[in-house]
Amino acid sequence: MFLPQTSGVIELRTSRFGDLRRGSKLTLAVAGASVALVVTGVPAQAAPGQAAASRVGATATGSAARAAVAPRPGDFLARVVRTGSAGLAVRAKATTASAFVRRLPNGAMVRISCQAAGQVVTGAGRKSNVWNQLSGPVSGWVSDIYTLTPAVSGFSPQIRRCPRPTPTPKPTPTPTPATTVVVLPAWGTSLAVRTEPTTKASATSQLANGSRVTISCQATGERVATTGASSAVWNKISAPTAGWISNLYTSAANKDAFTAGIPRCQTTLG
Repeated sequence: MFLPQTSGVIELRTSRFGDLRRGSKLTLAVAGASVALVVTGVPAQAAPGQAAASRVGATATGSAARAAVAPRPGDFLARVVRTGSAGLAVRAKATTASAFVRRLPNGAMVRISCQAAGQVVTGAGRKSNVWNQLSGPVSGWVSDIYTLTPAVSGFSPQIRRCPRPTPTPKPTPTPTPATTVVVLPAWGTSLAVRTEPTTKASATSQLANGSRVTISCQATGERVATTGASSAVWNKISAPTAGWISNLYTSAANKDAFTAGIPRCQTTLG
């Protein structure tokens, strides 16, 4: 393909160039040794599913343009620069601390799918936190300071921004079951466990004084009174047996109030 010395529109004479077909219109802008390539139209007979107005960006120098990685709609072609003989390390993520994927030689053509902010990299007299996600010739990330992209620093308007990853929601911790101790008055011998938060409900079992129970939740129920105290709070317990007991007969500091940290039951009497 002949590269003109001024900006203009040309028509591909080859039958295929990557994902572009014969007849595709391209705009070339030449600035010194650099060439910018943008697709301005794709013929109607393009392959099914191919956009009718795709855009591919590219930069190349001299013969490197003819050896470029085949473009895809929306990708930007760029050249690896400023690496010398060491080449450019492709990483699994946008940081030099991530896994090494592959090393690309200086002058290699790469296909950039998008740009994102990552680790700040300093080198070759430049400093940038912009990283390029590659789709060819290998998948991975490279620092933007080592690729020939339009912006000297910062993000290039011609290159898409990578979508931000959806944060993984933190799992809801399973609450630690609350426990209390049955405390009976001097005249009491045992505490009835009932099917509902009321003394009128059937008793399913009896708990001895000092028994440790596991509370699932608390609810408002029948007000229970004893000498000098009363409470309308009931505890739904799951161990050592399932049922309801009045909070009045527990070791709770405030027997007529819900205990902080214990969930409220959906069931409320009255």
